[in-house]
Amino acid sequence: GLVERERLVLIGMAQEALRSIEGFTATGELAHGGDGLDVVLAVLGRAERSWSTASFSTIDDELDEAHDALREMERDAVAHAAEEAASTAAEAERSTEIGMVLAALAALGFAVAAVALVSVVGRPLRALTERAHRGEATGDDYRAVSSRLAEVAELSAALGDLSDAVASGRVELEQQARTDPLTGLANRAAFNEQLGEREVAALLLVDLDDFKAVNDTHGHVDGDAVLVEVARRLARIVGPNDLVARLGGDEFAVLIDGDPFRAAELGQLIVAGLARPIDLGDRVHVVGSSVGWAERGTSPADLVHRADLALYAAKESPADAVLVYAPWMSQRARQRELREQELREALSSGQIRIALDPVVVLDSREVEGYEAQVRWEHPEHGCLDASVFVTEMERHGLADDLLASVLEQVALAVESDAIGVNTWVGVNISPRLTRSAGDVAAVEMHLRRLGIAPDRIVLEIPGAALVAAPDDVLGELRRLRGSGLRITADQVGAGDALLPSLHRLPLDLVKLAPVVFHEILSDQRRVVAIAAVVDIVRAYGLELIATGVDRHEVQPVLVHRGVTLAQGEALGAPVAATPR
Repeated sequence: GLVERERLVLIGMAQEALRSIEGFTATGELAHGGDGLDVVLAVLGRAERSWSTASFSTIDDELDEAHDALREMERDAVAHAAEEAASTAAEAERSTEIGMVLAALAALGFAVAAVALVSVVGRPLRALTERAHRGEATGDDYRAVSSRLAEVAELSAALGDLSDAVASGRVELEQQARTDPLTGLANRAAFNEQLGEREVAALLLVDLDDFKAVNDTHGHVDGDAVLVEVARRLARIVGPNDLVARLGGDEFAVLIDGDPFRAAELGQLIVAGLARPIDLGDRVHVVGSSVGWAERGTSPADLVHRADLALYAAKESPADAVLVYAPWMSQRARQRELREQELREALSSGQIRIALDPVVVLDSREVEGYEAQVRWEHPEHGCLDASVFVTEMERHGLADDLLASVLEQVALAVESDAIGVNTWVGVNISPRLTRSAGDVAAVEMHLRRLGIAPDRIVLEIPGAALVAAPDDVLGELRRLRGSGLRITADQVGAGDALLPSLHRLPLDLVKLAPVVFHEILSDQRRVVAIAAVVDIVRAYGLELIATGVDRHEVQPVLVHRGVTLAQGEALGAPVAATPR
């Protein structure tokens, strides 16, 4: 064995090496491992070149302390690795970015390396101290440990480089995680973060008007280009310390510091700036905007809620495109919420019912078909006309639910033969359901689900909605006509904008608005106007239906002018579709 002083030197060297590795490993900061290992190697180098002395009486206590430190170092390293593995695995699971997954795996690799360091270096050092304690250690023992440490030093340096690269990539990934990829603005996550951290004087919410029409008519390429230009204009309008964020879709937000009343002026600048035409080269788009803003709320969530209420009020207002939150907006929101609950309850409880208004052949007075007219059998207010609630249902997003309820009742009427086997039923279609091809296709899905033959249904669509319908919607309507379903242009007046568009619209019938016939007996100009409309409609091979015929004297005039179908009080009252 070695002489006493050599043994003491090895013991001191092992203890210093263990302390260095303990401080290096327990923190888990392997990026700084090169420095820690340099210290260990330097200790071993000094031990090879010189001998020192130590009190033999303290050796056993020091060795016990060294062994305990080594075991604690191993436990800490393993625990740190487990925590890091769990944390990075959770981060990888939440992330959809491959870069975040790689960063998580790299962090997991560092944790595993911490355990490996204990295994490669710690155990030989433990063996060294034990052999030194027994007086069996030789110079080869500590040179072997020194060699192991040199290998680990190279590994640590490589891990340090990787750590630096991952740290740099993490900064970039965190930046990407807070940036809207389309516009380059802050995204909702960054907005929420800033909303909670900074002193916000006011919040403006900006929503584009009729942006959906750009996507539906010209596609998402144009829609994306419009959003990019809107973002660019917003960034130029706001102040240098203001934050502009895209919250999603066509909704943007602006957080401003300083004077909250600057928000009103800023809102007007935004509306004016976004109203300018957006030139995409081959097409020019004009999109309006509405702005709602609020001052400091009781909490960040309250501030957003107030600004959102102001935005809703601005979008509803015919005169004000920019509105600041006021308490009455909260009251109105509560009323809307209660009204929506009442409307949903009406649909689910069967209070919404249809009556079938007959459409007759004027010559024979035979029933050709019916129009399904919606009524609300309100438990307190009695039978309410469609004009009282249908628009509200559409505004609350219940247009498709209402259509489904109507078609279900029509299906029951058709199955029971209550309306005859050769008659059809006209079903009114909300203009909101003609803005996208998917909404139109949903009508066919309802018919298939209910087992209604297409030739028993006529879709009644407002003429103005047909004229404004995008090409893909008209294409879907043509496809439905090919299946046997028929389409009526509803509420058409003399001189209507629909008439010049008849050549491009998929139609079978045209319904003249009641106003056309109110003065037909006393105003010869009305007769001439009706004759002109009839000539135009018949020139395209379409049938004409006169509505609101409430006097028998009108019928001969209509027949004389070529009108064959009509409906109204003079021709028959609406009947219940199904028994109650």
